[in-house]
Amino acid sequence: MTTRRDFLKTSAVLAAGTFIMPPVININKGYKPKVIIIGAGFAGLAAANRLKQKGCQVTLLEARGRAGGRVFSHSIDKDETWLLSWALNG
Repeated sequence: MTTRRDFLKTSAVLAAGTFIMPPVININKGYKPKVIIIGAGFAGLAAANRLKQKGCQVTLLEARGRAGGRVFSHSIDKDETWLLSWALNG
C-alpha cells in the first residue's frame, strides 16, 4: 500500500523532471501538425475548427454521410403541430 509520504515523494520527483527535461517538439515556423479527428459531431467540428485556426492540417472522419453526430433536424407541418399540442395539453 502506498503511503502519503511515498505519494508526495513520487509527485515531487515527477514535477522536478518536467522542468529538467528539454522540450521534445521543435516547432519551426513552417511546421503544420497533422491531426485526425474521428467523429463530426459538435465536439469534433468544434475541435477541427479550433485546430484549423491554430494552423494545423486537420482531417475529419465521419462514419455517416452527414455531419452533426446525434443531432437531427425534423420539419413538422401544421397537422403534426396540432397533434403534438393536443398530446401535451391533454
